[in-house]
Formats: sequence, structure tokens, C-alpha cells
Amino acid sequence: MKKEIIFLCPSIEEGGVEKNLYLLSNQLCKKFQTTLITANRNKKKMFDKKIKFLSTTKLDINFAPRIVKSVYCFLLILKNYYQRKKEYLIISFESNIFAIIVAKILKVPVIIRSNASPTGYIKNKSKKFIFSFLFKFADIILVNSLEFKNKIDKILNIKSKVIYNSTINKSIQRKLSRKKIPKIKISYKSYKIIIVGRLVDQKDHITTLKALSLLRNKINFFLLVIGKGELENKLKIFCKKNKINNKVKFLGYKKNIYPYLKWCDALILSSKYEGSPNVLIEAISMNRTVISSDCPTGPKEILKNGRAGYLFKTSKYKDLANKIKNSYFNKHSSKIKKKIALKSVEKFSIEKNVNELIKVIKSLK
Repeated sequence: MKKEIIFLCPSIEEGGVEKNLYLLSNQLCKKFQTTLITANRNKKKMFDKKIKFLSTTKLDINFAPRIVKSVYCFLLILKNYYQRKKEYLIISFESNIFAIIVAKILKVPVIIRSNASPTGYIKNKSKKFIFSFLFKFADIILVNSLEFKNKIDKILNIKSKVIYNSTINKSIQRKLSRKKIPKIKISYKSYKIIIVGRLVDQKDHITTLKALSLLRNKINFFLLVIGKGELENKLKIFCKKNKINNKVKFLGYKKNIYPYLKWCDALILSSKYEGSPNVLIEAISMNRTVISSDCPTGPKEILKNGRAGYLFKTSKYKDLANKIKNSYFNKHSSKIKKKIALKSVEKFSIEKNVNELIKVIKSLK
């Protein structure tokens, strides 16, 4: 098959969606002619040189609002493909509504990838109607967990397909984890914890900080916060007011988190909603203890309902504090959970998921 694959992702940021875009597109370009359409021309170096990169030439909209980037890419794809006769299809990683509309105009197949639980964006009847109506025009709807599939299929009355998020192979992982990080001066007895994610309301980092403030005189811990966002100052003020600022360090965004996963004892995810959080998979693959909210969707499935990690009730900081204590004091239980978790990592391999996506692509006429 000689189809050209057009990846559409108007806004390439610094989260799990983008990691999966990098991994999948950089693998698929070995099999298909591949184009990426985005408004973030500053991200070109992240992609394989075989990928044709269509972006802005004169306009600088790298940091424009998502809607601006989506409209720009909508016009960009029309300009470049409206009169093209060559066989191609669109795979959307973002702005799925725009992708569906442009695919219908161009009369080509479209695969959309829904990345976050509908709990986060379908909050009223009008939005539910719009998404339910338009998603039915997509040829394939991909989601990244079974729980996600069950939820979105029921809410929007659709039939989606699961292709899990991917993690890099072990050899690359080992290489990345060997990168040196600045020395962190802490007691060798400290329980080393990290949280990774944008500092926004969805990630609910304040719940982690509240839990740790309860434990400041009970556990010798040290927390690294990896990520940046609008709530950074608010979180730092909380740390200072609650006297844990000497136990918490904000590092900002880090492209390579594997050295920090190697450094830590445990990773905490406190999100209010997700799709299927990459960082849990990455922590598991590095054999680290994982403590996560039971938010929709993904964590319960990845952590096998608590057998492969610690689950706490979403936004309940006292419950999280108890789970942190359990993971700290009960080393035997944590070891068993990590062993169970490692057995499930195979389904998140990039090779397996690329093959699944190729089957989906080939199924489209």
C-alpha cells in the first residue's frame, strides 16, 4: 500500500500526547511516506528527517492559543491537499473536530485519537451532542485504555478501538537513564519521590503537596516536581506556608525524565482525569513504586486495580497520605506490586503498538 500518512497535531506541547506522536510517527515513517502538519515549527528537530514537516513559514505562532493553531493547520492542510489526487489518510492527535471536517472536505479517511477521558471535556448536553454527532464521521476512533473505551463508547454512543500508549525499548531507556542530573543534597534515608506533569488544575499537584504536608513529621521524604505551568507560584506558596519548602524542589520541564525515575523511589500521579498516563508506564518500566489517583481513565487498568501499585481516591489527600505511608513502611508489599507491574509492560511496547496501528491503516480502503 502506498498511502501517505498525514499526522495532524496543531499544538505540540510537552505531555504524553506528544510523546506518543513522536514515537509512532518516527516508526511509521519507516513504512509509509509520512507528513506532519503542526503550527509548532520549533518542534521539527524532534522528528525523523524522513518525515515531511509542514508548518508556518513566516508566522510565529508556536505559543499561540490552541484554537489559533487549529484554524491555521486546517487552512494549511486545505491549501496543500485540496487538489491532490494521491492516496492519503489523516491521523489526528489533536483538534479531532477540525480533522474530521477537513477529511470530509478532502474525501479521505481519517483516524482520530482521543487522548483524555471525556470526563474532562464533555461537561454539558450541547458538547455531548456535538462530539457524538461529529465523531461518527471518523473512520476509526482510537483510545488508549479499555476503561477509556467503555466510558467514551457509552457517553458518545460510538465504537472505539484500543491501542495502548507506548514506551521506548529497554536499551534506549537504559541509555537515557544514564544521563547525569544535578546532584541533589538530601539524606540517604530520604524517601525520594517525583511527580511529573504540567502544573495545571487537571494534574492536581496540590493534593500531593497536602498529603506530604501531613507527613512532614512522620516520614523523611524529598519531592522533585518536574513540569511547568500556570500554578507554579501557587504551589510554591503552599509549600512555604506549610513548611515543606525545604523538602520540595521545582525543576521545571525536563525532556528526559528517565534519570529522575532512576533516582527516585516512588512516583506519584494525582490527576483528576487522564486518558492513559504515559508517566505511570515509564515509572513501571523503570521498576519504581507507583502511587496514583484512581481517576478516569487509565490508572486502575495500568495498576491492575491496585495490585500493581497504590491507588487513592481522586483529590483525597488524606487517602494519598496513607498510601504514601504504606509504600514507605511496607517495603515487601511495594516489591510485590512492582513485580506484578513489570509483567504487564509488554503491552505498552512501541513495536507492538506500531504493528497494531499499521493493521488499522491497512484496513482502510
